[in-house]
Amino acid sequence: MTGSSSGAAPRAPVPSPPTGGVTFRDNIFAGAAVGSPLADAHNTYDHNLYARLSPVPATDAGAVRGDPRFLAPYDVRLRAGSPALGAGVPVPDCGDRDFYGNPVPDPPNLGADQGRGK
Repeated sequence: MTGSSSGAAPRAPVPSPPTGGVTFRDNIFAGAAVGSPLADAHNTYDHNLYARLSPVPATDAGAVRGDPRFLAPYDVRLRAGSPALGAGVPVPDCGDRDFYGNPVPDPPNLGADQGRGK
């Protein structure tokens, strides 16, 4: 199972106990406070953005660290200058439109918003 999304939560949305076999690709993981934990040795992480999380999974060779520049705390659309813009990799069979109806660019953005940034 591979997916692409975005979210802000006090703890990363990883099943407990982790079941394994899931690839998290092109996501944005945002912790509530600096150093929020992300501990998961059972799944794969690839080309994700990590904000306020520590440690970042060592296996995520395409990891991006920084502020995703969301429009608002509960609005995951990206602002211009977001490090998530164009930082993803194509995910097969993931559709050609995002949550907001924007076409998915090549390369895709990280997270749910595939627009150009507001």
